Amino acid sequence: MNGMNLFRISRGAVTAIVIILVASLGSARVFAQTESVLYSFCVLTNCADGSQPEAGVIMDASGNFYGTTLTGGVHQGGTVFKLSADGTYTNLHSFGATEADGLYPVYGQLLMDGKGNLYGTTSSGGSHSNGTVFRVSPTGEEKILYNFCSTAGCSDGAAPLSYLIADRQGNLYGTTANGGTNNYGVVFKLAPNRTETVLYRFSGGSDGANPEAGLAMDSEGNLYGTTYQGGDLSFCGGSGCGTVYKVTPSGSETVIHAFCSGATSTCSDGANPYAGVILAKGGLYGATYTGGTYNVGTVFRVSLGGTENVLHSFAGSFYLDGQSPVGAVALDSAGNVYGITPTGGIYGTGVVYEIGADNTETIVYNFGKGLNGASTSNVLIDSAGNLYGTAILGGPEDGGTVFKITP
Repeated sequence: MNGMNLFRISRGAVTAIVIILVASLGSARVFAQTESVLYSFCVLTNCADGSQPEAGVIMDASGNFYGTTLTGGVHQGGTVFKLSADGTYTNLHSFGATEADGLYPVYGQLLMDGKGNLYGTTSSGGSHSNGTVFRVSPTGEEKILYNFCSTAGCSDGAAPLSYLIADRQGNLYGTTANGGTNNYGVVFKLAPNRTETVLYRFSGGSDGANPEAGLAMDSEGNLYGTTYQGGDLSFCGGSGCGTVYKVTPSGSETVIHAFCSGATSTCSDGANPYAGVILAKGGLYGATYTGGTYNVGTVFRVSLGGTENVLHSFAGSFYLDGQSPVGAVALDSAGNVYGITPTGGIYGTGVVYEIGADNTETIVYNFGKGLNGASTSNVLIDSAGNLYGTAILGGPEDGGTVFKITP
């Protein structure tokens, strides 16, 4: 399970209905979908409402929706925003008001507790300029819970890029891309009293390096994630092509799968995952940015015992099926896998895809037509099968959008 993450969204601002024409995509299928732009950013002076949403969104029990933007806001350091069920936009917090405030929340969708407080990370800012863990109350009051690089040599971590998860005791867990041993990143735990514990420091060798994504947690408290580099250092310029790893509650790390490993490897199993993994029946599901048959990414499943299956290699029919996924995948109740690529597709600005149980890819939506541009967010699924996400570009001012795709 992914801690307390709650996912979904909505807004009724601008609606663009796009019927995708059937195209020849090799083994991929293309279906007609209805796409709606639920909110377009950068519509206020100087983008005070935010710009470039790179992370996904979450929903509370009352149907209100929450997310972040990388830039924009009153101080141009990014925002935490709320979209009410009736479509009303509220800027809950603008980062960058002071030096100690966080800056630039990147790929991490928010985490909500039972009182409606929102938790997340900023990649920069804070008292040591190396990122923060923050909390924003339902009324918009922000509190910095932790400043990274608070210890000598940034041994506590630096530059958190992704989301947090939580256990039943209210401890927060996440990763930093840098800091730790030789600046290769860490897995950390932050207690309710704001005490940080580094569970694991990556060495940059076979254990992995530079985790860019967040974590998944099982019922025993084991944590699962990916590193962008490390693993088998024979490949990817001697830096390694990344790993899927497990960290126990006591801080013991095991590499479940090292991408592009073996003396004769062609990286057909994928390489360099930006995205994290989700834990579901059958093991861990994720996506890699490169590798695969055409070296532009894969969707994979790896068992907890380390057996990996490539569910899809991108670049079918001259990249029309998408390429280089960044965000995490999602599964529906039938076991179909959904995700987003920021490039490829008919217009070159990415797709929303589905991988069926038989590993057949279906192009659900092509970005670039109407008011939507490239997307790096996670795809979100509601009980009716609607898909939601954010686009970095698009909208009247090209500040990005929140979108909904209806089957």
